[in-house]
Amino acid sequence: MKCNKCNACLTNEDKYCLKCGNKVKANKTLWYKILIGLFCIVSIVITVLLVKAKYYESDVVENKVTVEEIKLPSQQAIDKINQQLNTETPTIIPEAIQATWENSITIPQEVDISRNGNKALNIGYYNKNQFIAYGATLIIYHCSNPKNKVDSKLLPDITSEIKDVAVDENTNYKITIVEKGLQLGSYICTMRVVCNQDSVPIGVVCPSEAYDYRQFFLRIK
Repeated sequence: MKCNKCNACLTNEDKYCLKCGNKVKANKTLWYKILIGLFCIVSIVITVLLVKAKYYESDVVENKVTVEEIKLPSQQAIDKINQQLNTETPTIIPEAIQATWENSITIPQEVDISRNGNKALNIGYYNKNQFIAYGATLIIYHCSNPKNKVDSKLLPDITSEIKDVAVDENTNYKITIVEKGLQLGSYICTMRVVCNQDSVPIGVVCPSEAYDYRQFFLRIK
């Protein structure tokens, strides 16, 4: 800062010029600069706050979920769903256990069936032969009971898929056992995997022996 009269250099704290004794007037330009700087800083802060407030408000509007937008099902709709669940419950058939070399036919050890009824099952089969099991299908070959003589005509039938099973391949069969009138009680039955000659490729002859077999308990209730 300089003296207005003699142009001598002064400090901001000097009230009188040491050279000429003139009273020092305040440097208005400096104060103007300070005020302008403060004004700019305050303006920037206010602008930033307004921008943030605007974006926050837009996010709230976009993400806002009103009660009117949530449409709850009516009691009539709930009753209809419950009625469908009670009347249309499907029969659940357990999935077949994957067959292996050690457990090549995965029929349950005990099978319960109503007299003259039927039973749906999933059976796994693993071909552990050294050749392809062409036309492989499942049958009940034999049943025995110490108390009741089993007529071969009364042996349960099996509705089974027919498949070609490669060596060391496992597959699943969806079957239905149809009971034909055996007396109530427990039976030891033999399930066989056999060749269906009508379903093999031309030139292939079914083997005389079954591809595989497994015994299980059949309980007629």
